[in-house]
Amino acid sequence: MAARRRRTKTPSRSKPRGRARGPRPRPVAAAAPPASPADPRAELLRTSTTGTLPPANLPGQPSVVPGRPPVPAPPSASMAFIGAAVLGRPAVALSLYREPPVHQGGREADMCAHCDVDCCTGHVIPLNCVDAWRIHHTLGIPFREFIALVPWDHSVPTHGVRIGEERFSMALRRRWDGSCAFLLRVGQERRCGIHAVRPDACRIFPFIPDAGMQEREPGDGLVQMHPFHCPWRWPATPEHKARVLRDIRDNEAHRRADREILSRWFWAVGVPKTAENFWEYLEVEMPRHFLRPDQKSRYLTTLW
Repeated sequence: MAARRRRTKTPSRSKPRGRARGPRPRPVAAAAPPASPADPRAELLRTSTTGTLPPANLPGQPSVVPGRPPVPAPPSASMAFIGAAVLGRPAVALSLYREPPVHQGGREADMCAHCDVDCCTGHVIPLNCVDAWRIHHTLGIPFREFIALVPWDHSVPTHGVRIGEERFSMALRRRWDGSCAFLLRVGQERRCGIHAVRPDACRIFPFIPDAGMQEREPGDGLVQMHPFHCPWRWPATPEHKARVLRDIRDNEAHRRADREILSRWFWAVGVPKTAENFWEYLEVEMPRHFLRPDQKSRYLTTLW
């Protein structure tokens, strides 16, 4: 009888169940693509100021410009209530306003020359969809690079943007020091870098955006906001009043378009309400709304 051969157990060649131990070969990094020249329009957000911006004073504090009176402090809650309830407008003594610094033979004086007020450095500047489209379409800057989403509240004259379970308002981005991202320093002056396409809030400032109230104002006068927003008393001319009234009426139409566009985002079917999807929504829906209004929106269908 032949001897039974002893079977030896060979090592298994199956893949190990856990993560392989021991050093792994490092992947070879791919060569970086050559850097493309920076778009000067997009670089505006990052290189629009050299050094620090000229200083601005806070309301109620001494002016940073020698010889100027301080900017008035904000009104008390009681004075604001009395002005709104009795006069239908801010109760402000005209003596609180400064006279225009320069008179130019009946033309509008340059109120922003050597200005020491923090209108472009201390305020959140709200945007409507028409404002955002105007800046995007003219300068070619992506929406996400100049729009900030800030917490929404009833005091901001914009419609809310739904992100998750919360609501936000669109506003111009600001720098770390609170100044507008498009604010330029030219010599010792602060200047708007997008003045031709500035938002409606900047076009109407510092006047109250109420066309009925402004039309009832006698003569060529206009009702200004409280002087802590802007302490200069703007000159009254027929041309100036006509322009401001036109900007106010345009803003009313723009707010209707803003409500329509953002309502479409709110009711979009099957689209998670994330910030990333909102930026994509603006990139797709804004050109369709303003350039191809007869084309059906894909955000109002379940086939998206």
